[in-house]
Amino acid sequence: MSDRITHILLIDDDPVFRLGLTTALQAFEELLVVAEADTGTEALSRLAALEATNSVDVAILELALGPPNSSEGIALSGLPLCQRLQQEYPNLPILLLTRESKPTVLAAAQALGVNGYCPKGVAIATILEAIGQIIEGQSYWQTLSNLPTISYKGAGFAPWYQQWRNSGFQQFEAALAQVNSQLQNPRLSNWDWLFWTGRRRELLVARWLADQLLPASIILVEPSRESSLVPMPKPESSLTVAPRAQSQLSPKAPLVDRTFERTFERTMVKLQSGLSNLSGVPLEIDILQVEKRAELLGLVFQTFEALVEDLRLSEVKLEHLPQKQQLILKDLWEASITDFFGKYYTLYTDNTQLEVVTILLGNYPIVKKEIIDKIPLVIDLLAHRLFEKSLVIDNVSYPAQTPEAIQRSEFLLDNLIIQIA
Repeated sequence: MSDRITHILLIDDDPVFRLGLTTALQAFEELLVVAEADTGTEALSRLAALEATNSVDVAILELALGPPNSSEGIALSGLPLCQRLQQEYPNLPILLLTRESKPTVLAAAQALGVNGYCPKGVAIATILEAIGQIIEGQSYWQTLSNLPTISYKGAGFAPWYQQWRNSGFQQFEAALAQVNSQLQNPRLSNWDWLFWTGRRRELLVARWLADQLLPASIILVEPSRESSLVPMPKPESSLTVAPRAQSQLSPKAPLVDRTFERTFERTMVKLQSGLSNLSGVPLEIDILQVEKRAELLGLVFQTFEALVEDLRLSEVKLEHLPQKQQLILKDLWEASITDFFGKYYTLYTDNTQLEVVTILLGNYPIVKKEIIDKIPLVIDLLAHRLFEKSLVIDNVSYPAQTPEAIQRSEFLLDNLIIQIA
């Protein structure tokens, strides 16, 4: 490998693996991870931002990115992502460092122009060798042989079809650009923010469906007569690199896992629904019109997310959460009231001037006793969000990323939002 520093873009949906690999590569002065992404869409955004400085020399990609449940990553993963990278950045070498082992998938990736492949779990020396070879213009597929015959046909459709398809996707991109522009408006009301977020999600899903129904190319795979893969030699050592010296009870970095992105998306969908009270128990917010109810709940949700981010940035410790619970809930309640009514909202009646927010905030002792103190499992919710701690359900502990834990976390979050509102 040359003395010049090799700048790496790391694309993987496993935050622990990304951290481990990045830490391992820091031991080599000639290698530098300049950007990370956990979805195909984010990877393209990172590349676009770095394109002006030509600061990416190689992309290390997990081919088997997670299930496309996130609207951010729903359009790009696997082979379509490889194809997109080859089309937009033909001079960017791609190294697959992946758990994907299907011969046909790997052969298709090779046919698309991917430069190298290593299975996850190989020694760091093997990864270094692969990076060195592909940045010098060579390929690194030494573990593959007798691959199926692959033919890649990007021009297999009539010209009118390609023009029609390109025109449609240009309309998608134009609409998304307009929506993103609206979302960047700092004066956007909560209701407008909910509307444009929903519109963006609809466009992303529609674009993904169109991409599935209207393929841009065809990959033909002819199975080989023999086994497509020579058995992989057992790695000399697995890549298990300890994270940086940091307390294990410090909050995770923002967006370290797409689990919470999906929770965010599902909560936003609920807030944009009819919001009917199906509990049979009257709630104070039932007196509000549907639009105002959605605005209030959305505001509480955004305030809670902001508080979680503040706690993460302040590096609060897990053992300190019980001490801070009352202060956190009080801040959430007060900020939600102030933002909803406006700090200086005044009501005039019978020649009397009433400072609404001041009066409401003065009722906190009653609200605390009757409502806030009765909100269950607040510490469990915060520990799950900040530290990815397991949740106990019916005396069974479920890891943070299991469906059961995710669903319970959503229930706790929904209840918290409703009680604070």
